[in-house]
Amino acid sequence: MKKLLTVSKGGHFAAGVRSTIAVLLIGFALVMTLWIATAPVAEAQGQNAQQTLQSNLPANTTIAKANKGQLVSAVTAAVKSSPRNIGQFVRLAAQARKADVEDILAAAIRALGRNPDCQLVAQAVGSATEAAPDSAARIVELALRVAPNCASEIQQANSAGGRDTDEGEGNFGNAPGNQNPPPGSISGGGGSQSGRCQVCHRDGQGRRRTLTISCNAVPAHIRHGDTEGACPVTPTQNP
Repeated sequence: MKKLLTVSKGGHFAAGVRSTIAVLLIGFALVMTLWIATAPVAEAQGQNAQQTLQSNLPANTTIAKANKGQLVSAVTAAVKSSPRNIGQFVRLAAQARKADVEDILAAAIRALGRNPDCQLVAQAVGSATEAAPDSAARIVELALRVAPNCASEIQQANSAGGRDTDEGEGNFGNAPGNQNPPPGSISGGGGSQSGRCQVCHRDGQGRRRTLTISCNAVPAHIRHGDTEGACPVTPTQNP
């Protein structure tokens, strides 16, 4: 009788082990099946930005060889299909055609619609500036013109990593910063802080505003027509 009970208990134990193993194997198989089924979807969602941009170009046309019209069209289509990757699309296109960075950025922002997500606009502006730092002043000006409601985000995007910030008209910081920079200085009378300097930026409408930028970007702004130091305080609005 004892032997029968022992055998019976051993049989139940073995059966329990087999059942547990079977459950684990089934669970593992289900997890693997789910992973295999969802992997293509995840890969599609995280598709390489370069591939996405490339897929919107004419056959046998590469990003590096595409003309401005083709690249602008491809950026527009890519942003519409995957707006969250706008920064990558702008960076890739601008790196390929730096001379057309403004057209590329404008197309990307407009592809977001009439009321664009300002965080996405900021991503695009940051990427454009990184790809074409010598065009930083024009990039900021264009972005403010195309997406004026996103001015704050645009300014923050250009502030990150030593890019431009806009202090606006009439907001010129501390008084010493309003003085003309002494000879040999590019930071204004107040000096630079953490490698940042002020320039008086003049936009396409002739309006002036003070930008705080990376000192390394000052020459590009000067070439664009800006002047060193903060904009002077005047009794009337700057022309």
